[in-house]
Amino acid sequence: MDERWRQGMYVFPFVPFTNQYDLKQEHDTYRVYVNGDYIGNKTLLSQAEDIKDIEGFLRSRGFKNISSQIEGNRYNIEVTDEFLEDVKRNLNVYLNNR
Repeated sequence: MDERWRQGMYVFPFVPFTNQYDLKQEHDTYRVYVNGDYIGNKTLLSQAEDIKDIEGFLRSRGFKNISSQIEGNRYNIEVTDEFLEDVKRNLNVYLNNR
């Protein structure tokens, strides 16, 4: 047997077992659209953030008749035409300030 092995020269690194689905590997980024028009990207920087926070933000601004859906990394928001420009403007500010 190699003498170095017995003297402890060969050290194996300790790698803890983790489930890859339990840990966030990278920041999730979504492309945000309103009625099919691209508005910007939303990057989720922490585990506490959720893409649905955007809908909560818009509702807090008084926009009640909105709906949203997630398709892969695309987040679609649907609003009535009468509020379209106001929603786009508010969402543009939200995405650029966060």
